[in-house]
Amino acid sequence: MAVPGEYFDRWNLTPDGAEIETPRARLFPVRYDGTPAILKVLSPISDETDAPRTLRHFAGRGAVRVLAEADRVVLLERAVPGSALTDVVAAGRDDEATAVIAVIAADLHHGEPPDGFVGVEQWADGFRRQRERGPHPLLPPAMLDRAETLYRDLAASQRRRFLLHGDLHHENILMGERGWLVIDPKGVIGEPAFEVVMSLGNPHLTWPYPADRKVMARRVAIFAERLAVDRDRILNWAFAQMVLCACWHIEDGDPDTDVGRSLTMADVAGSLL
Repeated sequence: MAVPGEYFDRWNLTPDGAEIETPRARLFPVRYDGTPAILKVLSPISDETDAPRTLRHFAGRGAVRVLAEADRVVLLERAVPGSALTDVVAAGRDDEATAVIAVIAADLHHGEPPDGFVGVEQWADGFRRQRERGPHPLLPPAMLDRAETLYRDLAASQRRRFLLHGDLHHENILMGERGWLVIDPKGVIGEPAFEVVMSLGNPHLTWPYPADRKVMARRVAIFAERLAVDRDRILNWAFAQMVLCACWHIEDGDPDTDVGRSLTMADVAGSLL
């Protein structure tokens, strides 16, 4: 990825910090009309190509705003001071952090789903790809079967569906001048009970805290009450989606520790049903 000098000129940007490089993007802190912003250049392997369209749909409701866009380059509102919701959990205020996620989910989920986005049912293809790879020592075939059947049943029985963030967890929620704001959405159409699952296994830095049965039970209870969704439906999605995450980790060649953590979270969710 080349340094996006042309975009600095096109949008009249001034540097405002050191470049940050991730496996899927390069981030340039800049000033845009005097306002803190982030110039994000997506890599060819990035899975965030739908992020700008998703953020435009959210329209600043609990999310950073898109300021400009061209090709695989996007200029985003920068959350300042930018501390992550992870810090709230680390400070011992997990209920507070969970409530923040519930409020944000309620803000994000509005209106009819726009055209051009896949539904959560399409994500189930990850189960098929795992079967084609063959057995994995950490993933029992019976667990894979149960998760796929449950996932497909839940997807088929959804009611009100929205455009979801798709990766809503503590590390993707930052403090900005307008309050807590999400970044890096995947963009997928589904129900609110699906949305909150990714936060259950986070923050990663506090592991194994998220795998405590009491912690998961408390988080699910808060989500169920604040979002008016069924507790068991969240837990069933959690079991199925965490096994799917394990399939993705295997597919991406991630360490077995990542696979094991996802399967541990699936086991905890199953034990609470």
